[in-house]
Amino acid sequence: MKKLVSIILVSVMLAAVALTGCAGTEQPAASSDAGTDTQASAAPAESSAAADSGNDGEGGKYKVAYVARTLSDVFASWLASEMQKAAEEYSDTYTLDVLDSQGDPEKENSLLENCITQGYDCVIIQPNDGELQRPYAEKLVEAGIKVITTNAKIPDLEGASSVDADPYEQGAVLARDAAEKIPENGKIVILNCLPGNLHTTTRYKAFQEELLAKRPDIEVLGDQIIEQGSEADAMAVFEDWAQSYGTWDCTLTTSDALAQGFINMAKDNPAFENTLVYGVDGTAGGMLNVIDGLQTATCLQNAIELGELNTKLAYELLTGETEQEDYAIEAILVDSGNVDEYIKIYIDNGQLTEGEVKQHQDAAA
Repeated sequence: MKKLVSIILVSVMLAAVALTGCAGTEQPAASSDAGTDTQASAAPAESSAAADSGNDGEGGKYKVAYVARTLSDVFASWLASEMQKAAEEYSDTYTLDVLDSQGDPEKENSLLENCITQGYDCVIIQPNDGELQRPYAEKLVEAGIKVITTNAKIPDLEGASSVDADPYEQGAVLARDAAEKIPENGKIVILNCLPGNLHTTTRYKAFQEELLAKRPDIEVLGDQIIEQGSEADAMAVFEDWAQSYGTWDCTLTTSDALAQGFINMAKDNPAFENTLVYGVDGTAGGMLNVIDGLQTATCLQNAIELGELNTKLAYELLTGETEQEDYAIEAILVDSGNVDEYIKIYIDNGQLTEGEVKQHQDAAA
């Protein structure tokens, strides 16, 4: 196949949005699956073209839309970039347009409706809130459009396919590790984000069942969920907790961006020198924190693999190779014992250089 694909990065400001709701939530230009992170690669560039300009299905090719939760987010922008790269393999079959929901579930629903009027053949949805997106995903299915939900999937969506990680296992691998390391009668805090997001809510459930239910001696000092998972918002919560509780033994979070918020708060406070710190996503920043000894572990969800499986599944659905499929990727615990292996992902994709990584490795030696 040709290695060229017509990929249009579209930042959408529809007139219809004025009828359905608010502007996108302001976020720093970097994050994880569930928040923002300063160790981000540049987000995919956005054009000023509106989504309703669409494309004409160049050369009779199929039209595929990837509706991203946001592009101002480390993990989401990484995933969008990997979708683009992986779609090159199918450039003789379909074009890929990337649409930015800007962290706004109502804007995302407007984009999904617009995909029907613009004649897309397949729509890949990364939901802000799976239940809020569900009725609009159902409309796409009813319109005969192939639908894939991803990161996080919308469960039990009849007629749709999915590509995702297991969010329970993502939380569970951290919880099991923490259960072995938290001292007896240890004190912990838990920070979650994105209410209604399947990934973060299910990771939190795993924390409850795999850690707290099995270690009843543990005392939870603080337990909170915040709307957006930015480092700044997380840092503010941790600052409040530090004033209220002094110190604690473990910081358990549902994303590396939230963990980064704790690290930023605690960096000049020796009272937190031995605090265990956990996050999910395996972002470049999270990996470097593990090398530096600032983060105990992260759970990797590989955007490269997600991008490859989503674009492959789009091809299979459009060409009739399959009618419906659900793919899952592995949840991998990354700690000081294996971080050197997995950080190579970010060297290969250009987010980090060998020199940067070696500098951190030498400093930690």
